[in-house]
Amino acid sequence: MQLAEHFLKLNKELLGESPIRTVHITISGLANILECSERNVKYIIKEMDAQGWVEWKPKAGRGHASSLSFIRKAEEVFFKIARQKLDAGDFAWSFSQLKYLDMDAREQYFQLLPGYFGFHEIEKNNRSLDVARVLYPSPGITLSPRGPLYIEQTQIVKQIFDTLVRFNEETGKIEPHIAHHYEIEPSGQALHFYIRKGVFFHNGMELTGSDIKYSFEEMISQGGRGILPRMFKNIKRIDVQQPYHVSIYLKEPNFLFIHLLGYPEASIVPEKIHQALGDDFNRHPIGSGPFKVAEHTKKRLVLDAHAIYFKERPLLDQLQFYFVPEIIHFNAQLPAHLSTINRIESHDFERGATFLTFNQNKSGICQNNDFRKALYYGLDKQGLTSKLQSSARPADSFLSEREHTPKYNPELASIYLQNSGYSRETIHLFTKQGNTHVKSAEILKEQWSKLGVDVAIHSVSLEEIGTGDFYNVCDIFLSKELISGSDADLELIELQSRFKWFLNDDLITGLKKVQKQIFRESSPQKRYRHYLRIEKSLKRDFLVIFLFRNKQMLQTSLNSLEISLYGYGTPFDKLWNKPASVSKI
Repeated sequence: MQLAEHFLKLNKELLGESPIRTVHITISGLANILECSERNVKYIIKEMDAQGWVEWKPKAGRGHASSLSFIRKAEEVFFKIARQKLDAGDFAWSFSQLKYLDMDAREQYFQLLPGYFGFHEIEKNNRSLDVARVLYPSPGITLSPRGPLYIEQTQIVKQIFDTLVRFNEETGKIEPHIAHHYEIEPSGQALHFYIRKGVFFHNGMELTGSDIKYSFEEMISQGGRGILPRMFKNIKRIDVQQPYHVSIYLKEPNFLFIHLLGYPEASIVPEKIHQALGDDFNRHPIGSGPFKVAEHTKKRLVLDAHAIYFKERPLLDQLQFYFVPEIIHFNAQLPAHLSTINRIESHDFERGATFLTFNQNKSGICQNNDFRKALYYGLDKQGLTSKLQSSARPADSFLSEREHTPKYNPELASIYLQNSGYSRETIHLFTKQGNTHVKSAEILKEQWSKLGVDVAIHSVSLEEIGTGDFYNVCDIFLSKELISGSDADLELIELQSRFKWFLNDDLITGLKKVQKQIFRESSPQKRYRHYLRIEKSLKRDFLVIFLFRNKQMLQTSLNSLEISLYGYGTPFDKLWNKPASVSKI
């Protein structure tokens, strides 16, 4: 309601925290505040007066100040409309108006929110529906399964689409999904899939081998970043032997290729619909997953249960995701007990680490092995984690869970620094945006300054990473990468591919050689030993320095609805709402 927005803005600008509720102002003064014409201001004030929100006493004569009295308080008007909006599922309006309210009113508003999110039972068309409402702290989401995907996207994409196979996190094995059976030839260059009958897309069309062939060939033609586009280039051809039998032939052996086909980015799309919708498919896609898109606007995404899903039907009837990016700003200002987004520590530590990589494609002192050693031995990991005031513990490896053995030795660091010929040139330390990353960089700068090394910190967004300035200026990159708990084999390949950002041609050639050996190896244990070889090589030359790992975190939404940040995220299709009361016999 625009009239209420005008009222709240005037209240904020003219009254502030003053107890005096009457001001003297001209029509032109009001027009400046509301950024509209004087004619419109007269209409707006007349409407507010009719609502009983203000009393306007005009003074005769152009340019003379008139009397404007605020009859209603800002919070009265706000909460009356906010409750109506919330009941209608509109959360965006309320958040956009909070800036005009004082902290007490904001806290009162956040006390209302838990009742609107979480699990609910609603009536629709004489049916009782079990619904989960989830607060989504971003301006929206792209529903295309083509990656790379952030974990929040992955959680939703998995509900809309299906893959040929799936990775079982508990057993660590690949299991059939759309394909009820698959075979890999001993050569590692041919895979045969036998497709289930009766797998239907959300529009009622049956999924067949032609949709699978189209999905994979479309991904190859699309290209892009990430592990799937790179490894899909290894496909020689795809044959649809019959509607329910598909064979994939590879140019070179790759026993990890089957793992790729369980990634959400390898989801199957309906050929005819995808071609017909074009770019619109990304906003209103059709898949074969447990939920289908019922509504997708700037305000929310609504997913309905796919009633004829080929596996177990979702236990909930509907998922509602509300896009409220403003929540991040207001959440930081609230007391802990009113926080809408809480992160709770798990007992387990992350699989992965925060680490440093050196840019081997930029000339300068960081090319010197003694200088890199000086930074390594001049780095106090215990001191770093203590100052972070978190559950972080020092790490020596991305892969190993073994306890860190302290290597901090400032005397040895000074010797290596002197041997390197360092002459106080500035070292440019880049890091991803975020409080923990920036604070870690500041602590490193402080530690290395005691050694006599000058450091400049650059905080960059995800979009800036990999650009020309990033490569040309950055000497050291502080980053954090995790194995989410899903398919570790592929995630390790993807991680080590990211090391290539800063490796020179000789190092990249060596990395690719080992990765080829990994692809040809059918034994997971032997593949793991190859991963360790790569890590050991990077550590030996001090091209990578591991810093620390944190405990895993769970994000809780409102009304005790927990959203996992690990693995493939929250299994929304398995969630259910236990009735508040059960009749007794």
